Amino acid sequence: MKRFSLIFLLAFILSGCSSLCNEFVAHPQKVAVAPDLVAFEQAFAAFQDTNQVTVLEDFIAIYPDSLWAQRAHTVVLYAREVEQRKEQMKVQENTISEQVVSLRQLRQENNQLVQTIEQLKGSLIEIEKRPL
Repeated sequence: MKRFSLIFLLAFILSGCSSLCNEFVAHPQKVAVAPDLVAFEQAFAAFQDTNQVTVLEDFIAIYPDSLWAQRAHTVVLYAREVEQRKEQMKVQENTISEQVVSLRQLRQENNQLVQTIEQLKGSLIEIEKRPL
């Protein structure tokens, strides 16, 4: 008897869920979407396309108290940090390039000095071999 009532209860719950799901599928326009969410999704999509934070900043100005405004603000902060790091990388790359050029010049000067030292050693040996 318990088993029968448990099966009946389970069937009743499942039939209720299916009718509820059918209601949402049959009438999707009944599901309300918050305008701030729609605006955030549009602003975020525009940000992804253009990589400009101004669209997210505009969203924050329009919906300052929205939960999505907090998320947009976080994205703006991270996007700015990424841009700052890109600039730092450019500066570092330029510095490295300059250092590589300087290193090449120093190596060339070093090679010339080594050659001069070798020539001077040869000259010194020649002078020492001469009779007094």
